[in-house]
Amino acid sequence: MNTCCGPDGCGLPEVEVVEEIEDCLGDDCGGGSGLPWPIPPAPPEDPSDPNPWEPIIPGGSSDPCETCDPGEDPDDNEETCPLGQIDDGFGNCIDEEDPEPCETGDEFIDDPNVHSEFQNIWDSTNFGNELTPNPLDQRKETASWIVQTSTGFKAIPFNEDFIERQDACSIDYYGPVPENVVGLIHTHPYSVGTDLSTICELVPGDDPIYRGEPSDADYGQALNNGITFGENFQNYVLDADGIISYNLLQAVTETHSRYETCGFEL
Repeated sequence: MNTCCGPDGCGLPEVEVVEEIEDCLGDDCGGGSGLPWPIPPAPPEDPSDPNPWEPIIPGGSSDPCETCDPGEDPDDNEETCPLGQIDDGFGNCIDEEDPEPCETGDEFIDDPNVHSEFQNIWDSTNFGNELTPNPLDQRKETASWIVQTSTGFKAIPFNEDFIERQDACSIDYYGPVPENVVGLIHTHPYSVGTDLSTICELVPGDDPIYRGEPSDADYGQALNNGITFGENFQNYVLDADGIISYNLLQAVTETHSRYETCGFEL
């Protein structure tokens, strides 16, 4: 405590002057926040805290969100659309567009039941995907019968109990054939240009490079299928580049037709 002399003498204690606290308005308080209240000082910083302290400003985005789900960002205004709808880019939920139907003119490829089986048996080859295909020795050929029903067609996978050999180069089936069979689908789990010399048993004269067409054995099987089940029996090969189609007459001349994957991923 200091002492000083006043008009009435010396030795009187100095009066401590306490400044009057005025209302805090505008940019004079809150660190220039412009708010009519002071922002409280920050607590000591903890360097290990992943969520550094921020002042809670009433009415601002730092207010606790009473309607948010756990972990939801209250400032995220992106609208979540219900199942079956997508955002149109303008904040509106619209119905998802149905995938384009197959219109190849081939009655089996265009049939939705057979079409869906194409996807199933390709997925079971363990091909992987175009960017990161699995090693050849991890892939396998797969196959299904196409059967005519009272309402259209359906695909029936080979019964695994009757498969004697199955690898990336072949599938040997010695089981029963379903009734009303009209077609056969099998896979070549590689893309055009793949070198098969390291994985397939080749005979002299065989091309080690996959050319995206039925093998000699495939054409031979198609001849047998046409003789056994009728000349309209249809054969299909799925590879990483699309769908190959051939029947008895095409097998005779070793020709085929090729289609794109028709909207499903191989």
